[in-house]
Amino acid sequence: MIQSRTADDQGVRGLNEFVRSGSIFGSVGAWIIVFVISRGGGQGLHQSQCVLNVGQSPSIRGLRLVMSAEEVLAFFPENSFSRNAIESAQDEPNFGIARLVFYVSSLPSQAARERFAGIELINLVLFDGHLVELNLNYTGANSRPKRGPIWRNVDEFVNRLSEVPGLPPATVWFDRDGSSKTLRCTGFIVTALVEQGSAGTITLRIPTSYEETVRQRALAEQERKRREFKP
Repeated sequence: MIQSRTADDQGVRGLNEFVRSGSIFGSVGAWIIVFVISRGGGQGLHQSQCVLNVGQSPSIRGLRLVMSAEEVLAFFPENSFSRNAIESAQDEPNFGIARLVFYVSSLPSQAARERFAGIELINLVLFDGHLVELNLNYTGANSRPKRGPIWRNVDEFVNRLSEVPGLPPATVWFDRDGSSKTLRCTGFIVTALVEQGSAGTITLRIPTSYEETVRQRALAEQERKRREFKP
């Protein structure tokens, strides 16, 4: 009796093709895939475990997690606002965080506009002088001055993203809500999003509790002010 191929079978097949292609043994490290046999019978691909550390995170247009503030600024040499934001990051109320936003079409550097062509918006978060979150909004059907592709679904977008060394095809990512997928690695998390079948967005971030560190610093600063207050 011939059984129809299930979604899990397709996922396993896609993963096997990825392994045979040699991409799994790229320069950025190795992938460990965990298979879980369900009690209900049959073998399914329930989870993929990426063991890459943050130092092995993919580079997108030269931007990579944990790169220093000076390395980031080298891509945007004529943006004084970004330098000021980084220099004042340790001050209250930032407590180590610098948030940088770049509209690619408005970058004064032609070299930067060429490097990030096809990207509409770049959002960066630095903590204590290192890049901890990277968000890229690619151009879409409504972008100006140049329009980008319309993605029919998130899998189509992720499979193009997998051309970046270190990123596997869509079959290895976790589905979130139908329009986004997430890849969780030991040292970083990648999320891809396609909104309303249009422009694509990718986010890379370090799964650390730097927000909690910021909160603790803010509490300590308030405690210091109360302690040093003189009536």
